[in-house]
Amino acid sequence: MSDQYCPYCGARLPAGAVFCPNCGANVTEKAAAPPEKPVTPPAPAKPAPTVTTAVATIQDAVRRRSETDTRMSGAWILVVIFSPVLLAIGIIMLFIGLFSPVFSLAGFGVILIATILAAVLYYKLINRRNKHFMRSRVLREGLIRYIESKAEELGKSHDVVSEVSTMRMVHSELSSEESDKSAGLYAILSIIVPFVSLYVMYFLTKDFIRHDTKERAFFQSLSTAAGKLDIPVQFPYWKELPKRSAGLYLILTIVLSGLFEIYWMWTLIKDPHQHFDAHSVFEDAFVQTLR
Repeated sequence: MSDQYCPYCGARLPAGAVFCPNCGANVTEKAAAPPEKPVTPPAPAKPAPTVTTAVATIQDAVRRRSETDTRMSGAWILVVIFSPVLLAIGIIMLFIGLFSPVFSLAGFGVILIATILAAVLYYKLINRRNKHFMRSRVLREGLIRYIESKAEELGKSHDVVSEVSTMRMVHSELSSEESDKSAGLYAILSIIVPFVSLYVMYFLTKDFIRHDTKERAFFQSLSTAAGKLDIPVQFPYWKELPKRSAGLYLILTIVLSGLFEIYWMWTLIKDPHQHFDAHSVFEDAFVQTLR
């Protein structure tokens, strides 16, 4: 049986006591329970991201655009045209070099130049993909946090729950699908292992088309949410990238003995520029609303 205490003076009561031996009060009507232990208050909840931190993330991603969304010159297509020619010339010079060391050395130099140019082209294409996708991840996360924080600040979180859900879903899908590719490794393999270069062109085509389609849906939802929060930004004209079949392009390149590769490489150099332009228009318009 637990100890009892006088409800009036707090003195400990003997078992079966009717009156408190300390103050004489009648304790049969009310028995005091032992003092309760102090309750430790719960740790304060982690504060939600504020509008200020979201704005800083967005502005940082926009500032990095010139480093990631690079416009490659169409002159790079000459690498695809002349590298095989230089390679053939180098091999011929190596055969001639069997009779003349000078030709052998020159042939080796020509082959080296051809392979280096090809490797640099593949490296630039893959590296551009990686950098843009990484910047886009940071930008999307900042935009989601901004809309969530702004809606909470205005008491309109319920009004944009559908749009934020769509944005979160698209962001999650893209983040899981767009893992970095080793630009250096693929550049080297593409010039020493048969068909690796075709695989590089294959995933570059598929990745950018998927990226463009899903980001278009993301920015549409963002524009709708912004409108509900009275943020003056509109979804710009966003021309989707051409729906190129990477599989078909791969087959045509093999069947046509590499001739179709020239056109395919041209699309890989130029198509992303269209996506970058759409990004720039929307980003600049949205940043203007943050000032």
